[in-house]
Amino acid sequence: MYLVIICAFLASFVITLALIPLVRKLSLKANFVDMPGERKVHVQPIPLGGGIAIFLGIILTFTLAIVIAYFFKDSLSEQIRNNLPGLFKTLPQLLIIFLGAAAMFALGIFDDVKKLSASTKFLFEIIISIFVIANGVSFSLFMEPWGVWGQIVSGVITLFWMILVTNSFNLLDHMDGLSSGIAAITSIIFLIIAVRTEQYFIASFLIAIIGSCFAFLIFNFHPAKIFMGDAGSLLLGYFIAVLTVLFTFYKEHHSYYPLLTPILVVAIPIFDTLVVTVIRAKHKKPLFRGDKNHVAHRLISLGMKTPQAVVFIYALTLCTGLSAILLYCLSTDPLVNTVGALLIFSQVILLLTIVTILEFTGRKNKNNGQNNGNNRP
Repeated sequence: MYLVIICAFLASFVITLALIPLVRKLSLKANFVDMPGERKVHVQPIPLGGGIAIFLGIILTFTLAIVIAYFFKDSLSEQIRNNLPGLFKTLPQLLIIFLGAAAMFALGIFDDVKKLSASTKFLFEIIISIFVIANGVSFSLFMEPWGVWGQIVSGVITLFWMILVTNSFNLLDHMDGLSSGIAAITSIIFLIIAVRTEQYFIASFLIAIIGSCFAFLIFNFHPAKIFMGDAGSLLLGYFIAVLTVLFTFYKEHHSYYPLLTPILVVAIPIFDTLVVTVIRAKHKKPLFRGDKNHVAHRLISLGMKTPQAVVFIYALTLCTGLSAILLYCLSTDPLVNTVGALLIFSQVILLLTIVTILEFTGRKNKNNGQNNGNNRP
């Protein structure tokens, strides 16, 4: 099975890596570029379309895997053949996920080209998410005994989670290599748990995302040669949201703490989104209009360079992700009590508190700098 994971990584990596130069060239010819602006870091037009390469890298990898599994199954190892019935059984659900991904990707492309209003974009995100949820992609949350009302509550919670995670990665795409790098790190964390729990369908999905993100980062890390645009950031956020819904974090011999694992894994993107939302609401600014109130921007205000700020956010995500792995592993032991889980959550809270202090200091430095500039003769 590890050979399958390696092959899936290489396939998505190579496909995405091969497509990016072509997409970049076509984007420049079509003037499909992101222009510099007051709220942006880059100072020259950067071609968009990286999301196209990411989308095709993931989709083509899965298509290739299914073709090989169907037509060349006799050449595969016995372990892989034993898992094929389960794979083929998930194909209808996989189709639903890919239809939702295609719709989210199309929404992102349209937004990159036409610049949709925030309300229109948000409405279509809700419609796409409801379509996926209505076709069986939903948290169970132990609500089966509640019947229809349990399904409704579960669906509402799933909808909230999908919109939150999708937009967190979308809003995180404000600095070179940030959103794609965080998507790769969170996928690696989830991959470790998926392999440990033998959830190979999800593991193969995650490795395809990782391979595609790694290839894209070669061109997207500072100084970026191409951007993924909303087509890429919405797509990655959607995939990670859906996979966390499909994940089975709880087993009968576990405590209930593993159910909180995905929150720890994506804590930094969600935290960044909440901070920006609070700041914009406080100053009565549009919630979905870009600005420089993100944590990474505040780190730059403290004197960091763009790559340093991005790597700092990577490290934060890795810290909360490792805490999630620790929480999951400890919770598989029925002897672990609440104290262990509280210690892990306390560690994450302290980490976010440190980030908040840095973020506040960066905002204060920026405001002081602007005031000093305004007071100059």
